[in-house]
Amino acid sequence: MAGIAPGIDLDADDLPAGIAAAEEKTSATVTVDEVGKMLRCGDATVRRLIQSGVLRPVKEGGKLRVRRSEVLSLRAGVLPPTSERPGE
Repeated sequence: MAGIAPGIDLDADDLPAGIAAAEEKTSATVTVDEVGKMLRCGDATVRRLIQSGVLRPVKEGGKLRVRRSEVLSLRAGVLPPTSERPGE
């Protein structure tokens, strides 16, 4: 981005939908390792989020993956409803 300071460049981690090349580089699902990087936590925490129902896994090619949209919602603070906390 121009105008911040000379020699300073900003990079985006995740491009929102509609931005050029965002759809080309990102898949609809991510691995447990990628979820950890997106949420800045370890694999054990990601697996706990899956076991508790906060993140719902999908099998893709025989591997455990999570929908990118769910991870982004969690990161934004929008938690999906769970059976333990109906209505939240």
